[in-house]
Amino acid sequence: MTGTTQHHCPVCGHVAKPRCYARNHLVRCDIHDVHHSVRSECARCKDEAKREEKKEREERKAQEMKMEAGKPAAELESHLRAAKKKWRKSKSE
Repeated sequence: MTGTTQHHCPVCGHVAKPRCYARNHLVRCDIHDVHHSVRSECARCKDEAKREEKKEREERKAQEMKMEAGKPAAELESHLRAAKKKWRKSKSE
């Protein structure tokens, strides 16, 4: 039977039986065709959301690392320009 669960019914506490589905103790996820508790969301949907969030966090972190990697080079260039100006000024005096 597609969409059944091997877990106990969260409302009556028994192994999930057809009457649990009929009484809406367990509801069917339209996306994954599995049943889950009315008190929680589909585990597969929840896992997908977590994976997406993790991927977004990793992308943001990689982007931040790229930006930070560019900062020292820019700071170094400004420091070198300042040092060159100071050297030229001391040389001209």
